[in-house]
Amino acid sequence: MKKILTLTTTVFIAFNLFSQIEKGKLLISIDGDYTKTGKSTGTYSNIQYTQGKYLELGASASYFLTDRWIAGFGLDYLREKEERSSSLFINSSVLHETTTLKNNILLPNAFIGYFYPITSKLYFNVNARISYGKLKTKYNGQSVNVSDFIGDTFNNERVQIPVNGNRSYNQSDKQDYFGIDIASELTYFITPKFGLYLGLGGISYSLLDWETDNSSCMVSFKPSNWNFGVRYRI
Repeated sequence: MKKILTLTTTVFIAFNLFSQIEKGKLLISIDGDYTKTGKSTGTYSNIQYTQGKYLELGASASYFLTDRWIAGFGLDYLREKEERSSSLFINSSVLHETTTLKNNILLPNAFIGYFYPITSKLYFNVNARISYGKLKTKYNGQSVNVSDFIGDTFNNERVQIPVNGNRSYNQSDKQDYFGIDIASELTYFITPKFGLYLGLGGISYSLLDWETDNSSCMVSFKPSNWNFGVRYRI
């Protein structure tokens, strides 16, 4: 009985020391996410379609101020590409328009967070982060006004010809980007040093133009917005 009790105590202590987070430890995190979407809206006479590709990569280093609280710095890279098209039917003519929009930004950030232990290996953590960078945008497109008429009355063939109003454009822009977000995560340590984590979404606020107050706020915990990463403890 004494041997069983000693063995049980030893296993319990080892289990708790296996992934216990301690003050003074460093945590290196790397994460990423890639999403491809397609969306069609509108009616038969006014059709709009958007196809998007979104890439997010991030790395950070955090320091445990206590056994629960962390503070750190990170760097994120975001890249987006959207191809938009629309068709507007008016009587016997139709206006076709296509636009390609590309965004990319490098975002340095600083954050604080709190780790709550669920088990000795599994933690629920919340991070509050501020970030700032330059958002680069490039977009080009073309619009064509097409007229549809009867070209041959004998066999009743339809012919489409472009009419006045065709135009194309190619522009670029750069804007200041400021963001604040509160994100929730689950972290699981497979070994004493190596772990995996899953970003569960949260609340984010972004400001693009200080003068016009071009801002947005989003609250989302949808699985489509989750991200996956790895962590290494030093």
